[in-house]
Amino acid sequence: MSWFEKVESTFENRSNWIKFANESLNQGLSKFKDFKASNATIFSPSQVGILTGIVIAIFVNWKANKQNFKRFDASSLARRLTCAAILPIFLAILAILALYRQFVCILLRVKFGRQFISILDASDAVWSVEHHNWRSIINIVALLEAPELDESSPEAKTDTILTLLRNKFGKLEFTHQKLFYSLNRQFGYSFWLKNPIEIKDYIKIVDIPSSSDCLTSEELQSWVGNVSNNALPDNHCKLWEILVSQKSVVDNETTKFPILCRVHHSLGDGVALLRFFLETITDQESSKALNNAPEENNLKSGKKIISDLVKWVKLISFLPFYISDQLSSRPDSNCLHGSTLTGQKTISWLHEPTNSNLLRNLRRVKRTIPNSRFSDLILTSISSSLHQYFEQSGKPIPKSIQIIVPARIEAIEKNLKLQNKFSVALQKLPILPPLDRDSDISELALKVSRVRKQTNLVRLKSDYLLNYAIMTVFGHFFPHWILTGILDSKLATIVFSNLPGPTEEAFLGNFRITSMSFAVPHRDLTGIGVTLLTYAGKLQISLSADAALLPTLNQAREILQNISNAIKHCAEVS
Repeated sequence: MSWFEKVESTFENRSNWIKFANESLNQGLSKFKDFKASNATIFSPSQVGILTGIVIAIFVNWKANKQNFKRFDASSLARRLTCAAILPIFLAILAILALYRQFVCILLRVKFGRQFISILDASDAVWSVEHHNWRSIINIVALLEAPELDESSPEAKTDTILTLLRNKFGKLEFTHQKLFYSLNRQFGYSFWLKNPIEIKDYIKIVDIPSSSDCLTSEELQSWVGNVSNNALPDNHCKLWEILVSQKSVVDNETTKFPILCRVHHSLGDGVALLRFFLETITDQESSKALNNAPEENNLKSGKKIISDLVKWVKLISFLPFYISDQLSSRPDSNCLHGSTLTGQKTISWLHEPTNSNLLRNLRRVKRTIPNSRFSDLILTSISSSLHQYFEQSGKPIPKSIQIIVPARIEAIEKNLKLQNKFSVALQKLPILPPLDRDSDISELALKVSRVRKQTNLVRLKSDYLLNYAIMTVFGHFFPHWILTGILDSKLATIVFSNLPGPTEEAFLGNFRITSMSFAVPHRDLTGIGVTLLTYAGKLQISLSADAALLPTLNQAREILQNISNAIKHCAEVS
């Protein structure tokens, strides 16, 4: 029996293979961390042995999955063989770029001295790739309600909110230093600098145009859309700003004061920023902010993909083939995709009324339909709303569209860190007609099952980890001008984000935060985002769209209202 046959026979049993791969990779990662921590320039014999073990693991994984290769047609096989052939060249390029990156780091340290912090981590660097028509800015709108006994003027209340925010941020200089870094770019790499801090440059009062002393909801949404893609302070070098409205807005027959928090995505992902907002800016307790984390948005706690390190072996062996498949994929073709983005946005949101039990009823429906997820119900509602939009606009109704679904790649840590720890995957969303008024639970279950089928397909594959590997490798080594062409988003129509919020309302001083809305950034040709936030037991849905796709606020509000109606119908059907 040959040596390779012995290796293969040893791992014919899948459980033995997984055990071996986990042990080998755990040792490998541990050794690699030790190697990285040291300043060694060559691998020791033990480290070479670990790398050899990983190579053997890749070989065995290929042998275990060789039936997949039999299904390749001639052209597909040729493309994959080409990818495998250029892999050594690719690794050589990475080695050259690693040296160049280190050289740039030395130059920046010499040039800026103690001001220089570091070149951006890979997951942050991904978001430094942006265009003036689609900046990497997350927009968060919060509505604050003053205490009933507070009889001070609106101007005095605005000043109080401003003072509270400035006082809170003034205490964060040493506990959250990254918050006050400035984002710069030279020699092809983005890097952090430490600059003098002036809180007043970050938190300001703004006068929103209106037809009266108070704002309408439409006026507020129009203004947020108009400023959402503006450059951040200091020529887009600062990472955030908070704009406090001088005027109040009438929302659900009560007077509230809006604030707009604009944050660069390189500072952190949606989960990290939401936690930061609730735990640091407001007086929300940490435990309450984490109670509502949904299973489907936390890959590590739900499916434990990261803990199963054997899948990293698949990443190494199939990464070239995955990239090849992505490059050959066809982009969506519909009236909501394909146009060059203008940078002008329409942003709208809907908040579940206080006396509604919509979220609780939806969870009851989820339990009624076997194997369904909460996000599947929401996606089914988005699907029916888009069907209505395509039908009413007189445009062809696509059978399906592609959506980008972000997911947390690591579990939420107890100590808050401002960082990006998420990945994305492409998922098909069938475009299905809405339910009739006489529809029953079986018809709803049928539609949900079609959406769930596509969700399951994505979860069975390694797309999240593959994309995370791509962002990690490319974001670390590749300069900006190369990343611009690689990390594009030209296939999908919509970004769908599902954010977990606290189970109780948060407070800023004595001001109660009654609602919050998130608007995710657009990128390349993907100019529509839908965000679902659960806040204090209520649904908060927002939609952001580039004006090239949805020119008017009414169009955005109509799609959003139809999503809301479909969600309510789902809850009523059961």
